[in-house]
Amino acid sequence: MPGSIPGSPTITRKFLIILNISDTRLVEWADFRYPKREFRYRSMLQPKIPYLLPERGRFYYQRRVPLDFQDAVGTKKWRKPVGGEYLTAVDEVRKLTKEHDALLATLKNPEERRDHKAKTRRARETAKAAADIIADAAYRKWLAANNIEDPEFFGEDPGSMAIVAEMRAVPWASAASFVEALEAERKVEPNLAMITTYIDLMEAADAPLCRLTIAPFQEYREIVEAASERVRGTIRFLPRIPEPMDDDEFHDCLVEILNSHFGPSVTPPSNPEDRDEFDLAKQRLERQISRVSRSPDTI
Repeated sequence: MPGSIPGSPTITRKFLIILNISDTRLVEWADFRYPKREFRYRSMLQPKIPYLLPERGRFYYQRRVPLDFQDAVGTKKWRKPVGGEYLTAVDEVRKLTKEHDALLATLKNPEERRDHKAKTRRARETAKAAADIIADAAYRKWLAANNIEDPEFFGEDPGSMAIVAEMRAVPWASAASFVEALEAERKVEPNLAMITTYIDLMEAADAPLCRLTIAPFQEYREIVEAASERVRGTIRFLPRIPEPMDDDEFHDCLVEILNSHFGPSVTPPSNPEDRDEFDLAKQRLERQISRVSRSPDTI
């Protein structure tokens, strides 16, 4: 028949009337057929699929994560490309919807939510560390190719090295300072001693300074404002005060302090009194880690 393609799906006059296409001047009605794949009324022909988003000829799965679960999931919304074919995209969206429905149901359990939050954070930190290694290697290669030095970027400048040297010289005191800072962060409170110590070290340094990013506490702002202009230029404030640190993150940070200050790469002091301080601080930190560790039955 005129206007038809043998073997192709077709749209008849009856279907056009259902779609309210009533302007007969635009259509030849007598025995007219038109291939469905050429008929561009996608939103009318296809049912609405939850979380399926058409965008620039492609399809995406997009779904807002409920506010109560955003910290555990690690994002405010899920968004994933699901291809350019409608039926394939629908299948993938339904699969993802079922998967995320099950996850959200599981996260209603506080322990499950805590577990998932810890796994999400650790995966994010691992991925970031790997990306940083790759980026640093590429930047070092670029510096070498252009005969440029940037030791401050890698913490290899004198100011950063002085802080590391002090940590190595008295690791038990440095560890106590780090734990104190963690405790303050865990309570979302300013650690004035840490900021004051940092600024004093940087004021005394003659070489280029390392950079520091801190929470925007008013007490911090007042201390930084009183510092010299060159030291102020090395300090950046976060856009907002962070959320309190949970037990799992606190545990991981304590373990990192233990490894960096008392691990195999650190040589214990030879002075007997200093060695006693070293061992006592290590034992105190190990006990603190034990108190916030998960029970083996709940891991």
